[in-house]
Amino acid sequence: MQAHGIATSKIVGYMAGMADGYSLLGFLKKDVYNYADKQRRIKIAYGNANFAIVYLEGKAESDPMAIAKYNVTCDNRIANLIWADRSSRVDYQYFGDVLAFDSTYKKNKYKRPVVIFSGSNNHK
Repeated sequence: MQAHGIATSKIVGYMAGMADGYSLLGFLKKDVYNYADKQRRIKIAYGNANFAIVYLEGKAESDPMAIAKYNVTCDNRIANLIWADRSSRVDYQYFGDVLAFDSTYKKNKYKRPVVIFSGSNNHK
């Protein structure tokens, strides 16, 4: 059901209806949410996030001017990811500013801030 875009709450409700009540499910709602979250993390580990990391690390290995750094939380989630390619680093040398965007804007339930560094470079 999840693969077809059905919300976890709807899935639990459907299962409870089939079992004639939540108390007859044999598991808690929280168990379903935990299972769904675990499956999502597995998908991320072998999906787009992993592909992006492998791609960026490959770029960094093939170009000494490129950099890709990331770290993960204890439960294997990406905590921070930063990268810069040759052209962005050269641009920084000339213009001295950094442009960053928060891809979690209005979606970040963990309230993790995105730090944006900006400043003038004296090597203009």
